[in-house]
Amino acid sequence: MRFTSYRPSVIKIYDRVGNILLEEFSLVAINSKNSLMVGLGNEVKENPELFNMDSPEMLKMKDVALNDPKLYKKYWKQINDTVILVGSPLRNGVIAEFEISSRMFRYFFAKAKIFKLLFKPRIAVCIAVEMTDVERRALIEVMQSTGTRDILILEKPYNAVAHEIPSKYSAVIEIIPEGDTNEPLVYQ
Repeated sequence: MRFTSYRPSVIKIYDRVGNILLEEFSLVAINSKNSLMVGLGNEVKENPELFNMDSPEMLKMKDVALNDPKLYKKYWKQINDTVILVGSPLRNGVIAEFEISSRMFRYFFAKAKIFKLLFKPRIAVCIAVEMTDVERRALIEVMQSTGTRDILILEKPYNAVAHEIPSKYSAVIEIIPEGDTNEPLVYQ
């Protein structure tokens, strides 16, 4: 599995009135052995020690679990799978890792409760960077893979275009790039 760590962006999801439904970092913690996501968004940002398998908390949990058969059975995957990759699948707010981005946005949409029963929403995506045609197409494909019907992409911040978004779009996603993209992602 290939996964490159980029600086996290902030993902905000608004309803059609402009209320914030969700505000999360585009951080993903992935188990490198089986490609399972073990953490997403603010959970990873606020508790990085939970995803660092060499942290004192995880080493203590391993020690306790190895000595207790019931705990070992419950936590054997976490004990044996020791490589967790943490990073953002977005580079400067643009899709860099397609599959991981798709899974991340599906989780955020479910958490914000954008989808109602079988309803496929129309969404607008605001991103404050200029995109190439390839980047635009990747963003459209990621959003379509989540089950959305119609996607409107605006290369401006949400505050600048909030009044221009047609009412047929039930949700607006704003992707705010964070920090210098060339700076490595380091968690203490």
